[in-house]
Amino acid sequence: MLGEMSIDHFFSTTSVGVLKGKKRMLVAGHFEFHGHRVEVFPYIIGEEIEAAGPLPMPIATSIRVYAQDIDQFSRVEHSPQPTAADLKAIESMPEVAVKQAFADIIGEPYVSKDWGGEKSDLQTARLTIEDEPTSAAFLFKGPSVSGPLHPGNMGKRGNQLIRAFDEPASGSCPAGCTPHQVA
Repeated sequence: MLGEMSIDHFFSTTSVGVLKGKKRMLVAGHFEFHGHRVEVFPYIIGEEIEAAGPLPMPIATSIRVYAQDIDQFSRVEHSPQPTAADLKAIESMPEVAVKQAFADIIGEPYVSKDWGGEKSDLQTARLTIEDEPTSAAFLFKGPSVSGPLHPGNMGKRGNQLIRAFDEPASGSCPAGCTPHQVA
C-alpha cells in the first residue's frame, strides 16, 4: 500500500495517541487499485465514534440533511423527476448560473466571484430548517467536471473540500439535532 499524506490539515489534541496503537480509523479519500498495489490519497482521516454519549441520536444520522428538510428547498419533494432533456440542459449550465439560481432560491443577495483559493462557492446564513435559522456553505462544480463528482474534483487533490470545513457554517438548528454544514 502506497500513500501520500500531508499534515497541513491534521488537527488533534493527542496526535501521538491517534497515530499509534490499534484504533479503528475512518479514511475518506481517493484509492487507486493496480493489481496487488493500492495507492491512497486521504482527504479526511478521523476516529470512528461508536456511541454518541448524551446526544439523542447517533452523530452519523444527525448531520445528514436532505434537500426537502431545508425550508427553501421543500418543494423538491413534490416536484416531478427531471427528464433526460432537463438533465442535459443542467449539465451544460455554467457554474455561475447554478450558483445564482441557488442564491435566488435562498434569498442570498451576495454571490462571490470564483477564485482558486475559495473555501466554498456560496455561503449563506439565510437557510431555515423547520423554521429555525441555520447557515450553510455550498460547493458547485460546472460543466468542466464531467462524470460522478468525487473529492478529487474539488480543488487540487480535494483541498477545496477540506477548506470548506473552515467556513463559518454552523448556525442554530431545531431541538434534537446538531448544526449543519451543507456541502
